[in-house]
Amino acid sequence: MNESTLKNWRLKITVLAMILGSGQVLAADGFELAQTNGCFVCHQATTKRIGPSFSDIAKKYAGNKNAATQLSTYIVKGTEPNGSGWQAEDKATLPHMPANTAVTPQNGLILAKWVLNEAGKATDKAKFVTNKVSVIGQVKQPLELSIDDLQKFPALQVKMMPHGSLSKEKPVPILVKGVLLRDILEKATIQTDSPYDVKKSAILITASDGYRIIFSWPEVFYSPIGEGVMLFFEKDGKPLADDEGRIALGSLRDNGNYRYMKWVKSIEVRTIAD
Repeated sequence: MNESTLKNWRLKITVLAMILGSGQVLAADGFELAQTNGCFVCHQATTKRIGPSFSDIAKKYAGNKNAATQLSTYIVKGTEPNGSGWQAEDKATLPHMPANTAVTPQNGLILAKWVLNEAGKATDKAKFVTNKVSVIGQVKQPLELSIDDLQKFPALQVKMMPHGSLSKEKPVPILVKGVLLRDILEKATIQTDSPYDVKKSAILITASDGYRIIFSWPEVFYSPIGEGVMLFFEKDGKPLADDEGRIALGSLRDNGNYRYMKWVKSIEVRTIAD
């Protein structure tokens, strides 16, 4: 599997995790709806992620009297094939947005109005900052870990390549300090009906902006990948700033550190059904 195929596969898995994890959400303000429904998985305020930025979307619909209605329809039902233009303009990495079945038409309209009027200004990263991480799901000992708690685990200080460092520009390594994910999971201890179920376990990492990353249990514990999956809380000797922290995750053995996450909120252990 080449790197391009691997990257696309991981992007699709991330989107799938977001869709499977979403639940029905009652009417609320736009930011809360965007956060709860995983909108920040694919979109950011002013920069491209998997999908176009909120500000680019607002610019596209500027002056359109029916903008809110049209956009709310796309939010609920998806954009295929009308979303392909974003990728062609290099403003998205996926060709279209899938349907968001957990979003009601009412909430879709609230989201659309928020995107058109406020989302492009939503650059206050302090809203996403996390100071603790929860370990939940199929574990014998659920944990609620602050940064002070994380510092009690065996410390790991390594040089990490910046996220997405397969670009043409030569990346500069970053010195980070943190703890291995497997050390945290060993303390929580997986709980299964059978020893064989361990092989079918997955670890779902969720950020406060809704972004999600998946690891398999064997990948973390029985492969070289696991030796580089870490939660870190310092960069170049300083606590993480609002744009990452205070707790982030990196997978140092991945090419380009593609399984990278800022604002880590929870670690959930699940058993995948046969």
